[in-house]
Amino acid sequence: MLNERLECLSNFTVSTASERIWDIVVLGAGVAGASFASMAAEGGMSVLLVEAKEFPREKVCGGCLNRRAQTFLHERGLLRLLLESGAVPIASLHVQLAKHSSNWSVPSMLSVRRSTLDRLLVSDAIERGACYLSETKGTVEPLEIQGSSDPQERLPTLRTVQLQSPSSSSRNTGAVRSRMVVVATGLSRSALPRSEVWPTTQMESSRIGVHTLVPSAAMQIEKALEAKAKRREPTLHMLIGSIGYLGVCKTDGEQWDFAAAIDPDQVRRFGSIAACVRSILKENGLTNTDFLDRFSWQSTPYLTRTSDCVAMNRVFLLGDAMGYVEPFTGEGMSWAFAGASALHQITCRARRAIDHAVAEQAWNRWVTTAHRSRQQSSRWVARQSRDLARARFVLRVCDWLPPLKQLLLRKIMT
Repeated sequence: MLNERLECLSNFTVSTASERIWDIVVLGAGVAGASFASMAAEGGMSVLLVEAKEFPREKVCGGCLNRRAQTFLHERGLLRLLLESGAVPIASLHVQLAKHSSNWSVPSMLSVRRSTLDRLLVSDAIERGACYLSETKGTVEPLEIQGSSDPQERLPTLRTVQLQSPSSSSRNTGAVRSRMVVVATGLSRSALPRSEVWPTTQMESSRIGVHTLVPSAAMQIEKALEAKAKRREPTLHMLIGSIGYLGVCKTDGEQWDFAAAIDPDQVRRFGSIAACVRSILKENGLTNTDFLDRFSWQSTPYLTRTSDCVAMNRVFLLGDAMGYVEPFTGEGMSWAFAGASALHQITCRARRAIDHAVAEQAWNRWVTTAHRSRQQSSRWVARQSRDLARARFVLRVCDWLPPLKQLLLRKIMT
């Protein structure tokens, strides 16, 4: 049903988009980009949402929705549709480190494929008034400032985005102009012009993200995971190894989601992503994992990074494009929703004041304070996972002190 809605509503072309000046062009129709486009269009702005990939598609990032994410979807009227699409309620978190097993009661979590969630969010954006271009690459044109020597008078009033999409006979290209561009193209930030300086800081020990989906019929370690967790209810299994950690849980469409953060050097050492994942499973006493070699694995660039600047000259970074922190338990999804909502509020105020410079300052300030403060708990968890002895100690302390366990859950997963 969602596929039909998306195909029906996405009938838009590059040439049509080039005929007008847009209030906002959003590059990237993932969680952050589609959510922001939906709110901006609902608020009366003309919005063009551009996605380079063909939807639906799977993606490494995401898979779990914590309470904050679910609250956002409920307020947007989308949570019921997501549940109807088959999202799986997760009742507990099981952490395994070698022979040590720790179980945590999860306040509220849903497991959903990115193909399902993104399809829903894009459909919602279109229905609220956004125009949508699929399979179209958007690149922000370099800024050329001419005229007055006064910097304020030389600031641009419009930004140009070059669009390129395949067609049956030739390359369909064109340029659109917009009062504001939102870049939500993920860690690669591929839509940014290389000639402009958008500094980013990458953590030296950063891992990469990897992902695959395994059909339930091919899943050969379900019973072994249940035995280690000592429960059969839907559970998010987190397995910590010397080269990284792996999350495994059932998701919609009768699939199992495998998502891991691993040291990139280990992929070269083991020869494949699947071999790295099997190594983590083996360290945690799980064998019979050769079935993982049969599936295609996706990977990301280095995960943990920060952007020193997230807005300038009418271009705003959003979602993973403005920085990311491990790990994989749903935090990134809630950060994306929170960022989309905050940027919408900031741009609404700027629109009323007709002052994008104020919006840029406000966005840089929000990301530096509110957004990065949300990531502190995840930074701490990621650091613990890199030292197995310390991670084992932390797990044991949490098991001995239930209030501490509940505090960590509230900070990370609610």
